[in-house]
Amino acid sequence: MQASTSFTSRTIALAVAILAIAITASVAHAGAKCPDRFFKKVQIRGVGDTQANAQAAYDNDMAARIAAAKPDCDKLECEESKTEACTFLHTESKKADCKPKPGGFKCLGWMRPGCFCQEPDEEIK
Repeated sequence: MQASTSFTSRTIALAVAILAIAITASVAHAGAKCPDRFFKKVQIRGVGDTQANAQAAYDNDMAARIAAAKPDCDKLECEESKTEACTFLHTESKKADCKPKPGGFKCLGWMRPGCFCQEPDEEIK
């Protein structure tokens, strides 16, 4: 009787271990999902001795923030269709708010990055 109980316990333990491995493997295979939304705003700023230099620094910061956020969407997968791709999109302030400050100018604004599932022939308008 003892041997039968021991055998049953080992069989159950083996079945649970195999199930755990199967679940882990299926989760590991599935890629992270594309959220289909915009994320939180990211502040953009530029400082310079003239308003033009502050605006140029602002534009450079905007480009750097976009370049840093863009690769995040490349790793994500869309579920709706096999032809959709997780595409980086962003919004940004219509115009930077540039104001004088001691020693020059400071420009502030924002951008909002996002990842969206899109078909290859789909265009945002």
